[in-house]
Formats: sequence, C-alpha cells, structure tokens
Amino acid sequence: MTDALLALLLFLTQVLGQPRLSGLATWYDYCVPPACVFRSGEAWSDSSPSCAVDTSLWPELKGKRVLVLTQDCRTAILRVNDTGYLYAAGYFQRGAWTWQPAESGQRFVIDVPAATYRRVFGTTDTRRVWLWILD
Repeated sequence: MTDALLALLLFLTQVLGQPRLSGLATWYDYCVPPACVFRSGEAWSDSSPSCAVDTSLWPELKGKRVLVLTQDCRTAILRVNDTGYLYAAGYFQRGAWTWQPAESGQRFVIDVPAATYRRVFGTTDTRRVWLWILD
C-alpha cells in the first residue's frame, strides 16, 4: 500500500468510519434488448454514475450512494442501481488481480458501466477498492 493511499484511507476512516466493504471493482458493457434497463428500472446507460452489486447485497444497498476509493487513490461517488451474480465473479483472474477475500471476510465485487469506469478510474484494469455507504 502506498503512503498516499494509506493517508487517504486513514483520513476517510476518521471522517466516515471503517469502510463497509472492500474487494474489487470491475466494469461491464452489455445490454441485451429488450432488457436494456438496470435492475432499478432505469434505462441502461454505459456512462451512468452507477454500479452493480451482488444479488446478496441488493436488498441492503439498492438506491444508495457509495463512496469508492481505489488502490491508486481515485475516488468516486456511485449509486447502486443494478445487480448480478458478482460473488462468483470473484473467482477469476483479470489483469494482475486474482480474487482475494475482503478484509471483512466477505467477498465483494462492484461492477461499473464501462464508460463510467474508464472516466472515473482511468483504466479498464480491475481495481482493489474500499467502499463506504453514504446514505
């Protein structure tokens, strides 16, 4: 962990408390007609400032805003408006990342529409992330 990341993580922990989840951020860019809607019912948008969480977390997180911090000190506020079977998605290797359980012991993957992912995280590589629930 870099000094800058550690400093930012400590600052956010002091302001917002411990991160609720940690895990991986990936991207997705598919929409198969006629189901071109997010699970929330909103029309699909590749550049929506939103994310998907695993179906097991949907009841708790649907519609909530989350602050995401990446391993390279990028932050984003996203709204949870989609879901999928992402828990199992952790068992893949993508780029330099092989799935590891989150510190809390809970496996977690956040999936972000591709255009948003590139704009916010500046890459298409999988990122290690920490997540705080804002509301």
